[in-house]
Amino acid sequence: LPLLPACAQQFDIGIRSMPLVKHDDFPSSHVLARHVHVWLPDAYEADAQPYSVLYMHDGQNLFEVENAPFGSTWEVPATMSRLLREGKVRKTIVVGAWCTAARFREYLPASVAERLSDATREKLFGQSQYGGGSLSDGYVRFLVEELKPFIDSTYRTLPGLADTFIMGSSMGGLISWYALALRPDVFGSAACLSTHWPLTIDDGVLDTEEAEEWRREVTSAEVAAVRETLPPPDGRRRLWFDFGSDHLDAHYEPYQTAIDEVLEEIGYVRGRDWITLGFPGAAHNEGAWAARLAEPLTFLLSGP
Repeated sequence: LPLLPACAQQFDIGIRSMPLVKHDDFPSSHVLARHVHVWLPDAYEADAQPYSVLYMHDGQNLFEVENAPFGSTWEVPATMSRLLREGKVRKTIVVGAWCTAARFREYLPASVAERLSDATREKLFGQSQYGGGSLSDGYVRFLVEELKPFIDSTYRTLPGLADTFIMGSSMGGLISWYALALRPDVFGSAACLSTHWPLTIDDGVLDTEEAEEWRREVTSAEVAAVRETLPPPDGRRRLWFDFGSDHLDAHYEPYQTAIDEVLEEIGYVRGRDWITLGFPGAAHNEGAWAARLAEPLTFLLSGP
């Protein structure tokens, strides 16, 4: 394999030269085609060692401001470079899979949707951001059966469970724990930032008298899905959850508290197997996730 694929481009981010390899219009038999961008640490060109891999959703928001619809990114290259330099994380490449127009459907865990009542599921699927049922199983198949084999054959990777991680925010937080639950033989650990447990962004649901009833039913479905599908702790698997307090994040804490109780129930030890943190004042945007990105990265990627 070449030290750096020929399609790599260099981007000046102020503190280093960032190798970003672009695989545009990456095809799939399971979901819509999408861009996939791969960030490589400086050392990748110079050494011959294999690297761990972190798969991240909403790849358009991770690396380059010009691709970010809301004008800011997670600043993944700067944060990863600093943590690598400080020896706080293992050598890791980051794979960013862009979202598509079917984002909500692809990121909605099927195990949650199928546990909703018929009326609630019909209402959710009828909302404009969905426009249909869950496509999450197809998206996970894309990650596992198509994207991961490509990454492992194109780059120097450590393909095993202990070196394969997944991370996302909002709906991307939902699909991150779901991917681990669905394929615990592939994904070793997951980080879920500002997990969008309410499933909807409809203010007519979130900010009305209906909100409490909606929260009860959706929480019940999510608790059951996590309890029945999440693999037990094994001393190596790690889960990260967090939430802010502003905008959409203002709705998350009651949901997250219920999930935390289930994690304890099935044997996860807080601080060892899993962390949940609240970030007062943090909003629901890329800037907020960038500001705290070092914490989940360190929790997941510390070690060899």
